[in-house]
Amino acid sequence: MYIYFDTDKRKVITCSKEIVESERFIKLNQEQEQYFNNHRRASYDEIWNAREYVPPTPPIPPEPTIEELRENAKKEINSYSRETLGKSVDVLGFCDAVAGTIYSKSRGLDGVYNDNEILSTADDFLTIGKSCRELCDSTVENIESAQTKEAIEGIVESAKSQFDGLLVVQDDLAKHKRDKIREIEVYDVSENVNGFFFNGVLMWLDKDTRTGLVNTLNSAVIIGREQINIWFSGMYITLRIEEARQLLAVLEIYATDCYNVTAQHKVTVNNMTSIEDVDAFDVTADYPQRPNFNTQA
Repeated sequence: MYIYFDTDKRKVITCSKEIVESERFIKLNQEQEQYFNNHRRASYDEIWNAREYVPPTPPIPPEPTIEELRENAKKEINSYSRETLGKSVDVLGFCDAVAGTIYSKSRGLDGVYNDNEILSTADDFLTIGKSCRELCDSTVENIESAQTKEAIEGIVESAKSQFDGLLVVQDDLAKHKRDKIREIEVYDVSENVNGFFFNGVLMWLDKDTRTGLVNTLNSAVIIGREQINIWFSGMYITLRIEEARQLLAVLEIYATDCYNVTAQHKVTVNNMTSIEDVDAFDVTADYPQRPNFNTQA
């Protein structure tokens, strides 16, 4: 009697060991043939001929030539330059300037924005673009003269650091400019600019009010009136027609002069190239003295 365990670990009792071995050999060949039919040759060799299996050696790519290394490095630098320029563009700031200009012109406001604001904002974009182009061109020249892989890699890394530094400087300068422009705008609409004294009382008439009063004066002259009332903060002043005309004329010239100073301040700040100059700029400078009217004897 011969006792053995089959492939499913079941106990089998038979009378001949040769029969058992023969059955095992036949079954193994069947399994081996089935596996060979269902799998790649490499997998077959790895499973069934493990001792003789040698993994295939992947082909080793050839080392790139110095010309190929240079071309790849130039493409990388050009791409990095474009990314730097894209990060530097203050799209929201530019749109804000455009929208502010359109609004102020459509409303006839004592300007917060003007055409110079748009041009100055665009100049910021052109400045960083010019710097990126110059750095990119000089880097490409250095790559062209490099003779080794290590030298090319060093040039590329150095250029990337310079691009990053350029972006940081530009971001800081742009932020300081925006902050200073806001200071100019705040001062432009404060009582230090938008104000005049009438018999010692601080008052102001905005653009719409002044335009409306001019129309009222013209109408008053036509119907023969000699006086007009001008209201301000719940109180009014009574003026003769000629006095009112003189007051409005002085205010209009004063508002125009203030507008010109504010616009020039913004252009000056936007054209600055250092954070120190921006921070030191005096937003209160150059404004004309507020008008002072006195009708009391």
